[in-house]
Amino acid sequence: MRTFEEYLPRVRYIFTEVLNLAKENPDYTFLFEQAFLLKLATRLIPEHLSYLKELVTSGRVEIATPYIQTDNNMVLGESFLRNVLLGIETIKSFGGRAEVLWLGDVFGNNAQVPQIATICGLKYIQFSRGLSEDPPKTFIWRGLGPSEVLSYYGGYGGLVPKDPREFKKLIDELSGILGENVLLMSGGDYAIPDRELPRIIRLLNQHFDNIEVHLSTPSKFFHDLEKSRKLPIEVNDANPTLTGTYGSRIRIKQEVRRVEYKLLSAETVATIATLLGWNYPVEEIKRCWEKLFMVQFHDIIAGSCVDSAYLWALRVLGDIDERLNSLVSNALNYIASKININASGLPLIVFNPLP
Repeated sequence: MRTFEEYLPRVRYIFTEVLNLAKENPDYTFLFEQAFLLKLATRLIPEHLSYLKELVTSGRVEIATPYIQTDNNMVLGESFLRNVLLGIETIKSFGGRAEVLWLGDVFGNNAQVPQIATICGLKYIQFSRGLSEDPPKTFIWRGLGPSEVLSYYGGYGGLVPKDPREFKKLIDELSGILGENVLLMSGGDYAIPDRELPRIIRLLNQHFDNIEVHLSTPSKFFHDLEKSRKLPIEVNDANPTLTGTYGSRIRIKQEVRRVEYKLLSAETVATIATLLGWNYPVEEIKRCWEKLFMVQFHDIIAGSCVDSAYLWALRVLGDIDERLNSLVSNALNYIASKININASGLPLIVFNPLP
């Protein structure tokens, strides 16, 4: 584990390698599993943004939401909803289409996940932790409310076997569980894209007569899955898993919850002030949410991070708190200025933004 800034040189290299591979191989595809990576791309490879947007628009580079992969058991449902919506907004700003809620590295999922996916107009969910069974599976996930979402439970990273015998063994095993459509992931986390992968796929297709191997994307896998067979319905939470994370570095969890409620209260106060003529601080509120999502990244809020990342998170939360204090103070002063206090005695204004 490293700090955010320490990962950036590697992330920049991954970006440039993906673009190079796409230029060298017309059928090359790649997945960005968090929409936040697009924002990083604008910072790290500004000279290549036009080509990246071309790949996103064509579907060769697929971007999945949420904006940041958080821990869905620890944040408010409202936070997770905003996170997903910001991811969709970011994807659309690059010309992409958001269909998949990708939760590959998330530490468990509750029954609100399919509901939020449905509210946000997402058709598919992928996750890899939380079910007691080891084999991957495809199913319709029925969550809270009238929500049913096509879902895939399986690995989110790995390597495609180069040896045809090992590849055939893996395909036979997975097809016996998943049917004729099998999704194999190559890479994961901060893995460097495999330059050999296009060549390996060509060789595998030459070797087998009854197996077709393609570079593809999650949405294409789900599209094919929809047509293939009737799937069972699952109604359970994808919990619990890694429960020790619920108590580690508890101060982050406490501060995140406090800041979440303060941010929602700030929106309430700002909205009332705006109805009275104030200018709603759209960008400032958005920046606060974005900073909060960074701290809600699953390895940070879960406490599975190095000390320097933990201390960085507390500083970020402190910065958000100061910004919100200033915003709320300005909004309340504006509201107070619009109240008629021409009365005897000492005027006292009390405001409670809580529901």
